[in-house]
Amino acid sequence: MYKVLIAEDEHMIRKALISQMDWAAMGCVVTGETDNGTRAIGLLLSLKPDILISDIQLEGKSGIEVCQYIQGNGLSVKTVLITGFGELSYAKAAIKLDATDFILKPIDPAELEAAVRKAVAQLDAETALAEEMVKLQAVVEESLPLLKERFLLQLAGGSVPDRNELVQNMSFFNIRLDHYAVLALEIDDYGSYLDAYRPLERQALELALREQCLGLAGPTKQSCYVDFEPNCRLLVVDHERGADLIGMAEAIQENVFDKYGMSISIGISGGSTDPSRLNETVEEAKGALRHKFYSGSRSVVSHADIQDIVRGKTVSPFPYYAAVTRAVLVGNTEEARYQFHKLWSMIGHEADEAYIKNTVVEFIIVIQTSIQSGHINLEHMSFESNVYGLIASQSTVQDVRSTAEALLVTLSDEVRTIISSRNRSVVDRLLQYMNEHYGREITLKELGETVYMNPKYVSRLLKQETGENFSAMLTKIRIQKAKEMMEHGDLKVYEVAQKVGINDSRYFSQMFKKHAGVTPLDYRNRYVSPEK
Repeated sequence: MYKVLIAEDEHMIRKALISQMDWAAMGCVVTGETDNGTRAIGLLLSLKPDILISDIQLEGKSGIEVCQYIQGNGLSVKTVLITGFGELSYAKAAIKLDATDFILKPIDPAELEAAVRKAVAQLDAETALAEEMVKLQAVVEESLPLLKERFLLQLAGGSVPDRNELVQNMSFFNIRLDHYAVLALEIDDYGSYLDAYRPLERQALELALREQCLGLAGPTKQSCYVDFEPNCRLLVVDHERGADLIGMAEAIQENVFDKYGMSISIGISGGSTDPSRLNETVEEAKGALRHKFYSGSRSVVSHADIQDIVRGKTVSPFPYYAAVTRAVLVGNTEEARYQFHKLWSMIGHEADEAYIKNTVVEFIIVIQTSIQSGHINLEHMSFESNVYGLIASQSTVQDVRSTAEALLVTLSDEVRTIISSRNRSVVDRLLQYMNEHYGREITLKELGETVYMNPKYVSRLLKQETGENFSAMLTKIRIQKAKEMMEHGDLKVYEVAQKVGINDSRYFSQMFKKHAGVTPLDYRNRYVSPEK
């Protein structure tokens, strides 16, 4: 039932309106009456009626002033004004103030009923609209994560709306991309992953990966996660705070592997401040991720690392020369083939045989020169030295292509072998140093100085080659040395702990049990002197 307030200065008319109209049949009930405009405003606030029936001429404030109050204060009240013949000018003013209707005195009950029913119809329509809006709002809120991801997918794919729409959408989805970077994640050995898990299990793992990423990225408007391609997920993170993105990526790797046994690799873009260039930033991250072939599974590769690789190297001015060269310099044969195919699509259709052969020879020589500038000795590589003679001797375009690709693959594979050997040699030196100095505190900085490398790079290299981080490897060495001491001596536990560089004997006992499965004393009693 809609509530009605009647404001009429003539007592008899007011009482007749209340008693002679069938309010219930119209879906209404009279909840208040007054002969004064000022009091009518007070009743509007206290009774909160849905419909006001008011004479224009009232004591205190006029019906027009009451309508002005309703409109000025945004009250949801429908008004029906009553006026005499001489007051039509007021009625016109009332219409401008959104009055639902007005009727003339003497009041015709049928005319008043029609006006009330008109107000009721308006209220019904507004109520239905409000209910529908509530339902729509619920649907929108329920679909908001999906709509947000769809919007980010469009941006990441290069579909950028105009500036105003972009700003509106980002505000609606509560996204802020002032200073950001992108992490591109892929599951290693994706084919085996698809074979090992059923669809529902994969969905559960994908949700777990999403939660791990967003949890470690932090609860900011900048942190967004999107399933971009079948085996490529994007994590957009805040880059303004100077966060250690490599550290964040490695933490994600560790958590996902430890909790779910899932191996992932991550490529990291450079920073950006322009939301409309999200697609370019995504391509940087994906480009970095493609270089995981060089370092293997569970890699973290940043765009800056790739830039460091090619900085200062001699490359052809043709963009695809540079792209092939970058791939070969890190031993990424898969990427080298891909970029070579793109280069070939530019030159392979040329009718001039000499042009094709000369171009191929030129780009092979560019790669050789770049490798030499990277301090890799070509004399130790099983590579055809007379490139020009080899290419010139080919009789067909297809022969030129296959020969050039074979040369390229040979270069890339052998560069990868040399780089891997170098890395292994460095790691061997690091492990030797740790085995020689385990009895005192050793830092990553100290290790880096022994091989003239950055401490962060040393940490990543150890993890890449051994599967364990620096502190875990050092602890492993110390526990092994402790076992040897207890097997061939009679030192007390605290003495053994001190000799292996752990001054806290309680902590030593905890770490020993974690690695050996028993306490130091039990180890000595059970494994060293079983006859006792």
